[in-house]
Amino acid sequence: MSSTKWASWGLVLCCILCGASLLASVTGNSSTGSRFAALTAEISARQSENAELKAQIWEVRNELKTITTKLEGELAHTNSPQANEELPFHALADANAIINALGNAPSAEQLAEAIANLDTWLFNEFVQKLRESVKQAVAARQEAASKADSGGQAMQEHAEAGRFLVLFPMSNDPAVLAWAKGAAARQAEIAARIEVLRRQRYNRWAVDQVERALTHYNQNKSTFNPFNNNTQLIDPLVESLGEIDPALLEPVALELYNHLFALVKDKLSEKNGLEFAKRLTNPEIKRKAFGDF
Repeated sequence: MSSTKWASWGLVLCCILCGASLLASVTGNSSTGSRFAALTAEISARQSENAELKAQIWEVRNELKTITTKLEGELAHTNSPQANEELPFHALADANAIINALGNAPSAEQLAEAIANLDTWLFNEFVQKLRESVKQAVAARQEAASKADSGGQAMQEHAEAGRFLVLFPMSNDPAVLAWAKGAAARQAEIAARIEVLRRQRYNRWAVDQVERALTHYNQNKSTFNPFNNNTQLIDPLVESLGEIDPALLEPVALELYNHLFALVKDKLSEKNGLEFAKRLTNPEIKRKAFGDF
């Protein structure tokens, strides 16, 4: 083979090697560009996450600042002179003085004041003493209410017992709860008993009034009067019967009441009977009620 031919093959081979080198260079540059783009995207994502995290940190910081400010305000209020005044210090002698000042028969107002003074002192011993004072006061008023001579006095004593009862210092102690429930039940029982006694007293009074009217009728009725003109009966009968409310009478008292009217009806003329009825139902006459007994 001639030197010219070998030189031509050498030139061809050189061109082939240069093209391969150039292709490899181009291919390498393309791969590097893809990796660079991916890295850039990852950096951008991390920056976005960092910005979001930073915003959250600022939000938490603001919330912590608000909580800190609130706690500082509460601490300042606790340390203020006004807050200290709400928790005064007292010696046992102070509590004993309040208890001893009540005496043997304190009023509801005195007990209320003592309880208010000792309410924040948290002395169980003195609270128990107050409970005993309230118990004694309630028992005494309830006993007086059950034995009162009149309904009005009984209701006053009953109301006073109720005023003392609401001052009773409560607790979760079963004995304390049991006494309070029993005292409340006793209050209801006494109220019902007072109402019964009032009705009984009322009917007894009404029977006495009817008896008085019957006595007057029998002593002054006309045995023979063709005109049935017994006007002298009207005034005393109205005086005796006018204050009675028939709607409040029990059967036995009502029967006696109606019997008297049947007798009077036969001894009065029609004119006198109308006058008697009008006088007896006059709105100016104040009829008695259970509350008067």
